[in-house]
Amino acid sequence: MELGTKLKELRLANQLSQEQAAEKLHVTRQAISRWENNKDTPSLMTLIEIADAYAVEISELFKSDAYQTATKIDTNIKHSKWYRLGFWLIVSVVAAFLITLSMGRYFQIGLIDRFNPFLPMKTSYATGPKHWSTPGKQFATEAISDPFGENTEIVSVTMGLIDSPHKDNIIVLQHRGSYVKASRWIDLTDVPKPISANISKTYHKPNHRTYQMMRHSSPFS
Repeated sequence: MELGTKLKELRLANQLSQEQAAEKLHVTRQAISRWENNKDTPSLMTLIEIADAYAVEISELFKSDAYQTATKIDTNIKHSKWYRLGFWLIVSVVAAFLITLSMGRYFQIGLIDRFNPFLPMKTSYATGPKHWSTPGKQFATEAISDPFGENTEIVSVTMGLIDSPHKDNIIVLQHRGSYVKASRWIDLTDVPKPISANISKTYHKPNHRTYQMMRHSSPFS
């Protein structure tokens, strides 16, 4: 006798419908149907609950096709272990990925922000030093991308010219978070008026307090 047939006999002997048996075992009626039609095998814990519900020894459920049933249960247990392992592996990888992106935002690491898929590429405006004595090296500045000055980002910019060729030392730049893709000198008149009102005409190197105020902890913004 197959396990499914045995389960059906026990259910009928206890005068239970599939719905009633499902409610008693805290499963769906479809699960009861699959078991009784040998389309699926209950887990070992569920078999123990079935034996208790039908007031029989669990050995009664294995008498006819013990090897086949045990094999199915063993396979289910192994699959369950692999599923759990796979699930926690995915969770760990995702968590590590988000933590890395968050560190990139918090510590303003351009290399990490560059590959952050959640950050948009923005066009911002900033003030550069009037006389930059070390061309080809980076200097930090505050980049503004909205007219309210709220979406301000500290970025490190590398300019090829020592001095701005314009009368104003204004920079337009494309950036993703702290990562700067491109930058060039422009006139203040080239800056959108709502944004130009928030740009300082004099370059001030961001200090420690400014860095602290502009830290981002979310990898999504």
